[in-house]
Amino acid sequence: MPTLLQGAVQKTIFATLVVLACAEKLCSVMNLVSVEKDWCVVVAGNNQAALRRLNAQMRRIDLLCKLLGPLFIASVDTASTRVAIIVNFAMNLLSVPIEYFAIARVYHEVPALQEPKTAARSEDSLEPKPFLRRAWNSLMYMSTKSVADCGLYFRHTVFLPSAAGALLYLTVLNFGGQMVTFLLASGYKSGVIGVARTLSVSFEVLATWFAPWLIAKIGPVRAGLWLSTLQVFPLIGGTIAFILLKPSALSATALVVGTIVSRLGLRGFDLSTQLLVQEVSFSCAFQLKC
Repeated sequence: MPTLLQGAVQKTIFATLVVLACAEKLCSVMNLVSVEKDWCVVVAGNNQAALRRLNAQMRRIDLLCKLLGPLFIASVDTASTRVAIIVNFAMNLLSVPIEYFAIARVYHEVPALQEPKTAARSEDSLEPKPFLRRAWNSLMYMSTKSVADCGLYFRHTVFLPSAAGALLYLTVLNFGGQMVTFLLASGYKSGVIGVARTLSVSFEVLATWFAPWLIAKIGPVRAGLWLSTLQVFPLIGGTIAFILLKPSALSATALVVGTIVSRLGLRGFDLSTQLLVQEVSFSCAFQLKC
């Protein structure tokens, strides 16, 4: 009986952790979208050069954290998994007040961020109504607005670059779980895979310097075309080499090299599409031409 009760408690705790992790991920994505897609545009204002630099710096910080964080936790995990979990938990707790302070400081120092983004509600909408009626009206309003927003998005001039940016990550040719599993099955050691992932992130960080420079020279549209080509051709070369060579460590290496080099074009194209979306959204917001 105690064993059965203990198992139920463990399952309950695990389920709670899963729910909390899902909530944390959702809030993290919402925070990221708010800062990158809205705050950066507002802070930069009409200065497109500042917007390019801000986008690149934000992406550079994101990539470096994604590189250094897992490496640090992995090094701790080699000594003790329990200690690694505790350290990870402590880092998350310590980051909350720091992140809150930074966000609050930027919010208070940029008056444009404090301006309301929704129109004031009419007096009729403020009249007290039954709960069910208010809930129904809110549901209908959200449904109607969602349909209208989707229609606007699909008709918008930034739909194609935005969709292209989303399709960038619809691939297994990256150092995600699928490719890592394939490399392990091909005979790669975990240390070698770690080095390959580090090189991949290094190329991505390099793109945060290369892409803004190229955009400043030839514009975001042409830069996006050039960078997409820089992404596709290494992948094509690596895939052809993988097909022509018999399944072996050499064929896997060719695929890895192509994937690593392609990250320069991928991140650069991502920055180009992000800048296009931000520029059009900014002009629509201030010129009311959407």
